[in-house]
Amino acid sequence: MVDERYELTPGPHAGPVLREYTFQMRPWTTEELDDTLGQAGYHSIATTGGVGRRAQDRLLVVARR
Repeated sequence: MVDERYELTPGPHAGPVLREYTFQMRPWTTEELDDTLGQAGYHSIATTGGVGRRAQDRLLVVARR
């Protein structure tokens, strides 16, 4: 389980906004994702590091069905 908490400042005239997320994360390798998505009927699978993240602990996957 992962708990994340972000304090966002939308602009100079707005106060901070707190966002909290709790979710379950399962570590996948690129090969596992390709296999699983391929078996589910997806193709043209492209995997890159998660967008907007400082750490590369997330993957962004785009696929066609």
